[in-house]
Amino acid sequence: TLASENDAADLIALRRAARDGMSGYPQQTAPRPTKVDKGTLILIGGGGMPKGILKRFVELSGGEKAKIVVFPTAQPDPVSRKSGIAEEFQKLGAESVTVLPGRTIDRVESAEFLNTLKEATGIWFGGGRQWRFVDAYLDTKAHTAMNEFLKRGGIIMGSSAGASIQAEFLARGNPLGNRDIMADGYQTGLGFLPGAAVDQHFTQRNRQPDMLSLVTRYPKWLGIGIDEGTALVVTGDVGEVVGRSNVYFYDASKGIDDEYEPTKVGDGEFYHLIRRIPTDPPESTSEEKSADQTESESVEPAESTEAVKP
Repeated sequence: TLASENDAADLIALRRAARDGMSGYPQQTAPRPTKVDKGTLILIGGGGMPKGILKRFVELSGGEKAKIVVFPTAQPDPVSRKSGIAEEFQKLGAESVTVLPGRTIDRVESAEFLNTLKEATGIWFGGGRQWRFVDAYLDTKAHTAMNEFLKRGGIIMGSSAGASIQAEFLARGNPLGNRDIMADGYQTGLGFLPGAAVDQHFTQRNRQPDMLSLVTRYPKWLGIGIDEGTALVVTGDVGEVVGRSNVYFYDASKGIDDEYEPTKVGDGEFYHLIRRIPTDPPESTSEEKSADQTESESVEPAESTEAVKP
């Protein structure tokens, strides 16, 4: 029944909250610098995708040699092996696309699962509810394999919940609903983007006050709000904004007041994630963007997102 599911979720959250309390996370934690040492992260705000972003992902993953793994894990049961986004990657020429819906410990730590990750060149995290990613992968052998994948230069992309889960601080992780941006016991993401919390569907769902409350409570963390149809592409310590709207950066490390406004960064603009200021594009990225301008102007299809809306 729903009541028993809620009770179980509460118990798991309480256990994890107790663990976090003992370690001082996140209040007493000094976040790691917000950068990706190797590889690339693409975080999409849901609600449709920027033009060319799927093609860019496939090309970064190896083009015709790309071996992409799709995780639809954030969706409710039963999770299907059929995936529209997987079909899109195949149409764009990826050598192989494997959908891995399993989220029990025996599945995510199986030899088949881990070997698939070992051979992957690109990973996609789909939309849904981000707490399901946590329950499936956090601190498992699969999680270790994902980190190793990134360290060898892998490409990770995700939309909506698949964007939030990439951050070290997990926004909207409450299994009982997605209205709360902070949820005790579910504030730890998969950590590919250190020192940051990522929210999505940002201005479309009026989530600005929520992010302001998060960074007010945890001022050491960088808050990132991504609009629908918009992506943040992170390489090293620089984030590039791609899409029809904006990404908002909340830095409370120097204090904030009632008049505080986040830094708004739009399509084709860049943000330095460690210095926490807008920046010029890296030279290599400028060349890539010039080439991308020859691509189709069409907006790519949306992937299914959160099952429960505020």
